[in-house]
Parts: sequence; structure tokens; C-alpha cells
Amino acid sequence: MRDLLFVIWLKAGKDVSKVIELVEALVVSQFETVSEGGARMVQATVAGKTFQYELPEKWSVTDFISTLRMVYKQLLTGGASGGEMTEAEINAYILDTAEQVTNVTKARFAHSAGGRY
Repeated sequence: MRDLLFVIWLKAGKDVSKVIELVEALVVSQFETVSEGGARMVQATVAGKTFQYELPEKWSVTDFISTLRMVYKQLLTGGASGGEMTEAEINAYILDTAEQVTNVTKARFAHSAGGRY
């Protein structure tokens, strides 16, 4: 989700209201899936401009729409007060300044006496 928000953030000129408008416009746009150089892209025309985003492996347009919904929710409720995010909050979220995203294992499982994990 952060990657998609990052692309939208830059395409909207790092302006919160334009980011929200772009997400809303993308949701109601007609999409097509195209292949470009072996990559699957979702493509839509929004306000006369073409928006393209490379779909992660095994993603469908439905997955893309679902992720847009999560982005929209984050934008409208992810602010410090539980409201709309500010430009600084979006920037911190995208850059992961709080180091919330990790690829390090945070849990270990051990065999217990009952044969369950």
C-alpha cells in the first residue's frame, strides 16, 4: 500500500487534497490491464491524463481497487487526531520514518507439549 501511495503522492505533486482527489478519481475510472515489457500494468485515464501502475505478481484489478480503498482510509483516518493526514504525516508514512515496515522475523514458534504450535 505504501508503494502505491508513494506513486500517487508524487503524481499529485505532494498535495494532500490532490492526492485524495486522485484516489477518488482512480476508484471510479475504467481500468484496463496492459502488458509492457513483460510487466502487467493497470492503466486508467484520469482528468485527461494516463495513470499507470505496475501490478505486483498475482494481483488483479480487484486487488488494485482494494488497495486504493486502504490508501483512501489511511489518508482520511491516519492522521494524528484520527482524521485526515497532513503532508508531513503522509511523507513520514511513505518514508516509514517510524520503521513500521520490516522484513525481519518478529515471532518464533516452538513445538509445545500438546503437539500444537
